[in-house]
Amino acid sequence: MLKQVSITIKGVNFFQDLAQRHGCKVSVIDCKHSKSREMSLLVEIEGESIHNLISELKSSKEIKRVYFAKSTASKTLVMLILESPLFCDVAKNSNSFCVSCPYNSQYVDGALDWNLLVKDSDDMAKVMDMLKFRGANADVRRIENAFREEVLTTRQNEILLAAIKLGYFDFPRKKGLTELARELSIKPSTLSEIMRRAESKIAKAYANGLAHLA
Repeated sequence: MLKQVSITIKGVNFFQDLAQRHGCKVSVIDCKHSKSREMSLLVEIEGESIHNLISELKSSKEIKRVYFAKSTASKTLVMLILESPLFCDVAKNSNSFCVSCPYNSQYVDGALDWNLLVKDSDDMAKVMDMLKFRGANADVRRIENAFREEVLTTRQNEILLAAIKLGYFDFPRKKGLTELARELSIKPSTLSEIMRRAESKIAKAYANGLAHLA
């Protein structure tokens, strides 16, 4: 039976580090294997320093080729050709599917989250063995049924997990809304809307659970 697995991996998130340095948002929106050891990533870049970020991509040893579309004032699409990354290799060779791209995960406290689908315990073991063999420090955070209805969107999950890790919900707060928005490279108004919608969904789901118990 298919299971959705959430794995926490300590290490560098190349794209989010790059985004933070240039004050941009970098999102991997599609990927495919182009050759046996190469990967094509379609990336969307938003921000005021797009050209500086693209210049760094071109000079990076990890990126073989860069193709980019004509950009608007603050957004563009970029196709990157690179050696198949760790996550892509593991997913391909374990017959697993990425539910969310780990490179889109917020890199918090030296770790990122990766969600994928596996068909059985053997493939799950294969995933963890390959990560360990490649030197990745990985832990399984949770395993759940693959097709249950999610309360939150992937983006809302990412934001809430980052907010928890950075102490937004601590008392007293370690990070306020403005500081949290800066850490996540998004506008405070956008962050506030995402948080309010996520909190509303969680509250309603909790209330529905109480109603079923009554």
